[in-house]
Amino acid sequence: MAEQVIRFNEIYDATYKSVIKLIASKCGNVSDIADLTQETYMELYQTICRRGASYVLNGKGLVLKIAKRKLAKHYSAKQPDVVPIDNADDAPVDFNIESFVIDQAMAEQARSFLRMKPDDVQTIFSLFYDVELTITGIAKTLGQSQSSVKNKLYRTLKELRVMMED
Repeated sequence: MAEQVIRFNEIYDATYKSVIKLIASKCGNVSDIADLTQETYMELYQTICRRGASYVLNGKGLVLKIAKRKLAKHYSAKQPDVVPIDNADDAPVDFNIESFVIDQAMAEQARSFLRMKPDDVQTIFSLFYDVELTITGIAKTLGQSQSSVKNKLYRTLKELRVMMED
């Protein structure tokens, strides 16, 4: 079992950023990125436990194949995104804003502010702060120009700072 855990951790460490890039670039909803990533690595772990550590020869290839299959399955069975009005404040946001904003009340304000932003802005924030991709990396991942990514990121940061000062 220890051999399987070691192999899983090796593959995870080597492929995490690639998997996040793939899922974020194909994902239509920012809140699905973490779930799909988790499901991908859960399936990888189950495969390694079931078949043994030596079964996986090309870890990156297997993980990306699993991620693509998870994306296809998720969006083929996907119902339209509808958030009931009474639960709109409970909609998940995958950003780790606590490192940016210390006070919990301010963190919730920031989350609410980011929920109102378009999905591409939320994705850019997630890739920049959670995955720690560069602006160039985000632009390549999302198929946008660097200036567009930079403008969306910095304009939103400026709006967030102004809102937090009030």
